[in-house]
Amino acid sequence: TRRNWTTFPNFQGIWLDMWRRIIDGTMYIPSREEVVAKTKVVIVHDTSDDFRVWDNLYDGLYKQTDPANRGNGNWGDNLCYFKSTGRYGAIPMVTGLYDAAAKAIPLQVKKSNYSSRWSTQTRKVNDFNNRYPEVSKGDLYVNRYRNQLVTYTPYTYLNKKKTASAEIPLQYNTCDSLQLTYGKLSSGIIREYADHIDFYLNNYRSDSTAQQTDKIVITGVTVEPTTKLTKPTTNATGHNASLTGRSYDAEAKTFTISVRHMGPAILRIDCSGNATERLTDVLPSETLPQPLQPEPFRGPILIEAENMDRKDANCTLTHSGWWASHVNDFAGMGYIETKATTNCALRHQLKLAEGGDYNILVRYCNSNKAGNMRATINGTAKNVAFEKVGMSDWHMAIIPATLNAGTNTLILQNSGSITMYIDQIIYEPAGTPKEKFKVLIRPSDFGTVVADVDSAAAGDTVTLTITPNEGYGIKSMNVVNSIFFTQGKTIPFTKGATTATFVMPDDNVTIQPAFYDMAAIYELDFSDVASGALPMGWRTTDGNDVRNYPTQNGSGPRTFTGMTGYQGKALYWRTTSAEYGRLTNYQLTLQPGNYQLVFAMAAWKGTPSYQARILSSSGANIMSSATLKASPNVNGNYAGDISSAQRNTLDFEVTNQGKYIIQFRETGSGMQEFLLVECRLRYLGNDTGIDFVELEGWGEKQGANTVYDLNGRRAANSQLRKGINIVVDADGRTHKVLVR
Repeated sequence: TRRNWTTFPNFQGIWLDMWRRIIDGTMYIPSREEVVAKTKVVIVHDTSDDFRVWDNLYDGLYKQTDPANRGNGNWGDNLCYFKSTGRYGAIPMVTGLYDAAAKAIPLQVKKSNYSSRWSTQTRKVNDFNNRYPEVSKGDLYVNRYRNQLVTYTPYTYLNKKKTASAEIPLQYNTCDSLQLTYGKLSSGIIREYADHIDFYLNNYRSDSTAQQTDKIVITGVTVEPTTKLTKPTTNATGHNASLTGRSYDAEAKTFTISVRHMGPAILRIDCSGNATERLTDVLPSETLPQPLQPEPFRGPILIEAENMDRKDANCTLTHSGWWASHVNDFAGMGYIETKATTNCALRHQLKLAEGGDYNILVRYCNSNKAGNMRATINGTAKNVAFEKVGMSDWHMAIIPATLNAGTNTLILQNSGSITMYIDQIIYEPAGTPKEKFKVLIRPSDFGTVVADVDSAAAGDTVTLTITPNEGYGIKSMNVVNSIFFTQGKTIPFTKGATTATFVMPDDNVTIQPAFYDMAAIYELDFSDVASGALPMGWRTTDGNDVRNYPTQNGSGPRTFTGMTGYQGKALYWRTTSAEYGRLTNYQLTLQPGNYQLVFAMAAWKGTPSYQARILSSSGANIMSSATLKASPNVNGNYAGDISSAQRNTLDFEVTNQGKYIIQFRETGSGMQEFLLVECRLRYLGNDTGIDFVELEGWGEKQGANTVYDLNGRRAANSQLRKGINIVVDADGRTHKVLVR
């Protein structure tokens, strides 16, 4: 099986030639500053719902009605990407306005206020019409930027309408107007100049070679125009272009000509009239400077195995809906699985400007059996050993070789009949230093993790030094970059250890440590909380809307993910309260003693105020904080930075054993919106006779002990649970144990 690289006909007939015209100055792409300056209306997303505009925003403006669309043609039903008119600029929606240029957009409409701004479609259309002058009349799409016009027939294959026309007042050329009638799927870039008009037309299609006719009429012409038609070289099947229907009516001052073509055609019409007060700020049309070409490459050349020629081998590719559940850490789009036959082989040809000594590296995972493959380089064969390794434990086999200037051929023959995975081949010049990859440790609360190096080569051992703050322990060290994040990779460590090691992969490694509070009997842990869900055991009250875990929502109180700082997530709540301990299956049972609530609250918008409270199960207030202001304000940004949210504490004493509730309650008025980013309940001191233990390893130590909960119910198999337990020893002694 061989991958035969080639180009699609549309790439040759449309895109390749279009980029030639951009390079030679025929087409002009506006800069970011020009696009922003041309924008008259912007929508600012200031609501907590999904980042999308409302359904009828484009109705009456540039939304096209076409049979290719489904239903009302919104969102997933919008299968026709054509706009019905080029009069109006695109209407962007943004989270904020980045700089002075963006802030200068004349009309900035908050999403929350759109209905008051445009209470009816007529009011909206009139507003846009006042801001955007008419460019043309007719159903042809026409958009103007200075002397450049973008035009096209705005109908799909399914539309009964096959042609479109427009009358366009000229603003730079001294003739009066331009009348266009385009055929099926035609488009054109038009440049006006004082004494001529340039047309770049294209209607290439790969399903038919039938030519279409685009008609051009110029009015207000005082002298018969001259024309020049150029057919660009594309090598596209069916490409053709010719002129037809040429006529000049001196009395009516009208010139008519048609272009019959299939594919790109360049037409220049030299024409002039008597019109005055024409604009002169024409766009640049110079050829773009050629970019500096790179020096000959002399470094490692990486070839994915799935792109090699293969025989009697399986090619496994990742694509939508499939993933390799049993194979991890492969590169590119997949890998090759060799078959247990000597007929199995891979082949690759490499062209080099300069020859020399190389090491050819084969990245493989062989969990079957140790054995050899035969490598043949430019006709010279040698055996290469492949050792047996664990699944997803990728190793490198090294093949020294002298490669030639010109074409080199590598063949890997499965002479040992080994079933294994081959990920990639790397041609590495001899003497190339081993590539090093970065080791980055992100800052964390309540402790530090420091690597002994800031970079390492694949296969090197990296040592981490773990230093928790007093009263804290290391909870996890997650690898959060690249594919490692999606695979949930972590750095393993021994409980209580001050060091840990890992073997460097052939990729950068970014580690996010997390420490835990050894005195905490409850902690809001977002690790497994998905976007839109409520954290385990939580309840929110938003006016009359009460939500209890478990629930998943697209609006209202829910968890936001993708933020910066703390755990990268936050519980969004508003209007009334957020609580833990009220739900039957997630009660907070406390023994007499001293406790401390640690919490941090950011603002979704504005500066909302709240109180933290400890309530009894009956709702009686045990302790309340002062009224606090939530900060920082992320201003509705789902990727906001919450790292500066201040930690607050609330100390309280429990005198009676019972069930209690942690509550955060709004104290202001109106719509107040909060982000709870941290919540921990700590047990202070040991004056109540409670022993502290780690759950890990307790089973080996407890012997014949019997475990009860605080309500006197015997625990199944006498297993400790997190929180406070009552333990009866074999000799009858009773004591309390707090599991952290």
